[in-house]
Amino acid sequence: MKDQHKSLKTAYEEAKAAYLECQKALQDAHDQKARLDKQRAATLQTAKDAGEAWKAKFKESNGQLSDAIRKLKAKEIDSLEEVRLLDELISEQKSALDDAQKKTTDARRAYVSSAEIYRYEDAKFHLSEAAAELFATKAASEFLKSLAVRLDYAMSEILGDAGSMSKLGFVDLHQNNKSLLARVTNEDRKLIDIEVKKRKKEIVFELLDKQLKDIDKPEGAVLESVSRLACEQDWKGVSPAAAHFQGVSNAKA
Repeated sequence: MKDQHKSLKTAYEEAKAAYLECQKALQDAHDQKARLDKQRAATLQTAKDAGEAWKAKFKESNGQLSDAIRKLKAKEIDSLEEVRLLDELISEQKSALDDAQKKTTDARRAYVSSAEIYRYEDAKFHLSEAAAELFATKAASEFLKSLAVRLDYAMSEILGDAGSMSKLGFVDLHQNNKSLLARVTNEDRKLIDIEVKKRKKEIVFELLDKQLKDIDKPEGAVLESVSRLACEQDWKGVSPAAAHFQGVSNAKA
């Protein structure tokens, strides 16, 4: 149990570290694209301004190309060429950004899942330890003895409950419990045993529920939360942790 608890914590810490690393790569990719977009916008504006300026001067000079006009014209051409090259870089950077986004999404899914599983298993681990310490006490021993006696009456309660028995197909209950059990089939006995098991769980739950209502619950495993980046897409779908909890549920079924 302790080894499993430790390995789950390690898995969580590794998933968190991987997620933080992906976040950094994503932020870098996002900042790089934002810088290129800004540079492209500025360069395009420079080309536009230079183009408007040399054309205006060209008209004013009645078509005479001065050095100043040639410089403005060259500036427009050079700026437009720079925009074309920036478009190529931006396209490449967008692909890199999309890739970083996907990796970060996958990493966050793994991080959130590992955190959910670790919190869940950590709660089970500490409950088992606390229960072991509690049941080792004399007061717990007396409690369990009394509980065992109380649970012995679960069968009688089910057999004497017309509502429960009618659901199982028994309508003639004018006989004692022993004679009733003596005439039921194996299949009917299995159904009765299931109802008895449910009743025992209800008895235990009722005892605990009364004590849990006013108790201050601890937070459990305190895990530092990692928020999504502003440039990070949220992921949709079922957390991989759901499969873990489903597996636990199936194992108990």
